[in-house]
Amino acid sequence: MKLAQAERASEIRHLAALLAGRDRLWTESLPWLSALRHQVDTRSGFAAAAAAPGGESRGLPARLLALLDQELEHAEAVSASVANLGRALIADRRRFDSLADRLLEEVKKALMLPFANILAGFPKMVHDLAYEAGKDIQFHLLGAEMEIDKRILEQIKDPLVHLVRNSIDHGIETPAERVRSRKTPRGAITLSIAQSGGKVEIQIADDGAGLDVAALKAAAVRAGVLPADAAAALPDSAARQLVFRSGLTTRPEVTAVSGRGLGMAIVREHVLKLGGAISLESVPGLGTAVRITLPLTLATLRGTVVRVAHHEFVIPTANISRLERFPRASVRRVENRDSICLDGTTFALVRLAEVLGLPACPLTSGAGSPDLIALLLRHGQANLACTVDQVLGEQEVLAKPLGQLLPRVRNLSGATVLGSGRIVPILSVPDLCLAASGCTQSAVPVLAPVRPKRLLVADDSISIRNLLRSVLESAGYEVQTAPDGAAAFNALQSAPFDLLVSDVEMPRMDGFALAKRIRSEPKLAGLPVVLVTGREAKEDRERGLDAGANAYLVKSGFDQTSLLETVRRLL
Repeated sequence: MKLAQAERASEIRHLAALLAGRDRLWTESLPWLSALRHQVDTRSGFAAAAAAPGGESRGLPARLLALLDQELEHAEAVSASVANLGRALIADRRRFDSLADRLLEEVKKALMLPFANILAGFPKMVHDLAYEAGKDIQFHLLGAEMEIDKRILEQIKDPLVHLVRNSIDHGIETPAERVRSRKTPRGAITLSIAQSGGKVEIQIADDGAGLDVAALKAAAVRAGVLPADAAAALPDSAARQLVFRSGLTTRPEVTAVSGRGLGMAIVREHVLKLGGAISLESVPGLGTAVRITLPLTLATLRGTVVRVAHHEFVIPTANISRLERFPRASVRRVENRDSICLDGTTFALVRLAEVLGLPACPLTSGAGSPDLIALLLRHGQANLACTVDQVLGEQEVLAKPLGQLLPRVRNLSGATVLGSGRIVPILSVPDLCLAASGCTQSAVPVLAPVRPKRLLVADDSISIRNLLRSVLESAGYEVQTAPDGAAAFNALQSAPFDLLVSDVEMPRMDGFALAKRIRSEPKLAGLPVVLVTGREAKEDRERGLDAGANAYLVKSGFDQTSLLETVRRLL
């Protein structure tokens, strides 16, 4: 409504400007009208015309002048009325904006909840897992009173659980190992929350051994992510980011807490979906820190409206570092791609129309054409300069999701309605950065069926189980979970499901036995079964398929997209 009010006020101002121009023309015409009136009163030609046969033309010039006088009076009255209406509308708009802003703030407050609502059980979780692992860990929680949109709060809990469990399992050493490293026997994990501007920063830090870069590189080589020579030449800072690659793990065996190589990739995908960013820092022997930045609310955002190939889009202003206009001649080819140098730093340059698949000409064509307009987009450590045709302005918009029929659309995070009534897509900056770099795995559109399919996820790891559930639910599926094969089989017998996603190594009944049991039951024989496991041996794959699995996904080749595509294919 605020945007619509602004649009109406703009239309009134435009109408007032037109009437003001018309008034100026009348003012300029007044001397000519006075001269015409004088000629009508004095020239004998008009008197002869008044005496013409029939007398119908008698007084025509005088009538014409009287009509013009009346029209001028009406025009002045209309101009005055429009001016008064414009002033009243501006005053009404100010009052309406004040009321709307107050109402919006109240609604935002109603949607805000403290982090303490989801973190109350974390100290006990840390204590129990530390005891099981034979470690002595002290857990510090700072800033739990910080409030955030409850929709974000609900979706960030599982990623935080996984990160804390990772710190316990991968980060903190046993007391004996810490003493050998001249540390205190008791390790520390700190989860701190703070507000910075319109965002919330979450940090999960431990004082453990830090990331083993050599082990990460070796895991990347084993998984086929990097050739051996490239892994050896990879800088340590870049190697640490391999933890976010799906299918990579430094653990030789799968445990209830870790070893699948899936969790960090799903955590990253979750954070990006919420419009946030995630980064990791680690110092050998001193510890690891994971930082997550999230928006305070999902309701509204400051957006910059741009026009690209005759289409309008909104880009979140928080992801725009700067706006730059520059001549086409300054575009250079660096490493076989267009680039531009800003303040001594070279940035990759792409045309936004090309990234979005809209008709566009090459960047460097048409040397005589106008200057280019580029937005420097920032997401985490990634920076990208993209050209647009026109920047229309910045405004606060109400972000709307695309709905359950379109849970994931490449390069889009939602849509909004502008004051003019036009529906405009909101662009996803993380997807744009991935698409521009040629990496679009996490941005593949997935369309859920009109009637949600019911899926069952069986996994003995609660963090992986919950994260897989979140991934499948974000694709529009209805998901139920089970902690092991026996519980999963009981759930299949008690309620109908359309597909099963199961781990292999589980207590009571493993994935192989579960698949065989399903195929032996007549009413379950046709149920699609997807096994997800870290067991990569050829004989394990053959054993899974022989047991009746329709698909066998191993961690070295697994990612969110492959899982969703497999599920969609089997359904």
